[in-house]
Amino acid sequence: MSIFSAAKAKNTRFPLLDMLRGMAVLLVIFRHWTLEEHLARAGWLGVDLFFVISGFLISGLLFTEHEKHGKIGFLRFFIRRGLKIYPLFFLVVIIPLVGFPSLYSALVKELLFIQNYFGGFYIHTWSLAIEEHFYLLLMSCFALLYKPLQKNFYLVCIFFMIAPLGLRLWHCSDGNCFNHFYTHTRIDSLFTGVLACWIWKFHPQKISFLTGNIRYVILLICVGFLASFGWIEPENTFTQGIGFTLIAWACAAILLCCLHSKSTGKAVEPLAFLGYYSYAIYLMHVPALLILRNYGITEKTNDTLFFPLYLALSILLGLLGSELIEQPILRWRNRVFPSKA
Repeated sequence: MSIFSAAKAKNTRFPLLDMLRGMAVLLVIFRHWTLEEHLARAGWLGVDLFFVISGFLISGLLFTEHEKHGKIGFLRFFIRRGLKIYPLFFLVVIIPLVGFPSLYSALVKELLFIQNYFGGFYIHTWSLAIEEHFYLLLMSCFALLYKPLQKNFYLVCIFFMIAPLGLRLWHCSDGNCFNHFYTHTRIDSLFTGVLACWIWKFHPQKISFLTGNIRYVILLICVGFLASFGWIEPENTFTQGIGFTLIAWACAAILLCCLHSKSTGKAVEPLAFLGYYSYAIYLMHVPALLILRNYGITEKTNDTLFFPLYLALSILLGLLGSELIEQPILRWRNRVFPSKA
């Protein structure tokens, strides 16, 4: 039984995966704590961790569904994804902009998920655009290539890991070395997650060594490598080129090491709690920032209270948005459109 079907059968979640989500959303919030220079510099890594986890989990559901039924319900997939992503996005992020005609151009870009290329209103929804583009690309790959390449599907993953790297290096050689927001230069992080899932599900013997103490060494190396970005400017040539690739690999290695850990412990629970609400918290962390600024609370005006208030408000708004909007809709979705995985 795969981890995906096991979770469904037990109606449980995986605490260590939620822990990683919790770490990712905290890193994103730390990105805006400019008084803590190193955390702010490394905060953007949270999005890369989200990308790898998303690629792993989404592809895992598709692999399992195809394994059980011999096909994938593409319409059902997009309905389920839409009911997960769109309600909170539209009700909390989009509707507040409707009353401002001067922002309609930005609103259209947000609605079409092209803000990562043409700019939108918010500074954080570019990652949602990349996720949306990934869903379309991954489903196209499954529709066209999965049956003929089922045993060699890893080649598709490798292609979409190498091509964005090549494009990033080409951009850097051309003097335009800023690849942070574009789908064609960042989607390799998601396909790194897909490849990690393919190995985990179909070739677990290749990573069976992670059950031993060696995983702690790998974790230490990967965490140390990621932490080093607290001292590296994200706009530099290394990060914008090969750096994104190495970051994705490190995140995938951490993910696989966590999946091989049998015990969690109480220390995981606070982060796992945040991870459960991570999507809603991620959506709300920028509106929380705007609310505080509207009341004149910034790092410049109140450096002591700003970050605790910002962190608390981001989490509070995320919890409210999830419990009032996201979770009721997901419960209805799971009754009407249950997962085939």
